[in-house]
Amino acid sequence: MDLVYELSYMTIIAGAGSHAHFGLPGIRKQSRIVDQEAVEVIPGLQLTTLQSLTNRLETSEYSSRAWT
Repeated sequence: MDLVYELSYMTIIAGAGSHAHFGLPGIRKQSRIVDQEAVEVIPGLQLTTLQSLTNRLETSEYSSRAWT
């Protein structure tokens, strides 16, 4: 696989999937479930925080796959 990825600038992974045919969240309607809490800091302005990429990958199915 090193020959496949050796010269790539960026690789997109399907980190959220539980199987090989899961797809990418957000491509089809209702395929992305956003679990965020937003706080309205002033009227009309909401802020939220996101989980770090490292933390999201470590807690996903992606980290348990033997072929990644």
